Amino acid sequence: MIINGLATSSILNSEPKIITDLIEKGALGASVSGNGPSIAAVTKKENETTIKKVFSTLEGHVIVSKINNKKAEVHEV
Repeated sequence: MIINGLATSSILNSEPKIITDLIEKGALGASVSGNGPSIAAVTKKENETTIKKVFSTLEGHVIVSKINNKKAEVHEV
């Protein structure tokens, strides 16, 4: 995730510093989502506030969600 984030931000002429900042502040992983501009980070609960502060320096808003370990299901209509 980290390598992908750094590579993708470089390819998209985006600043990869946000990825390294997130990792330095305790994110387990961080990356650019798709072609950007969304950025995703995974962290433990105890680092959530710190990670949100890093994101607060950017435009947009932060969405916090929990991990879902349920198996995917397909429902036919």
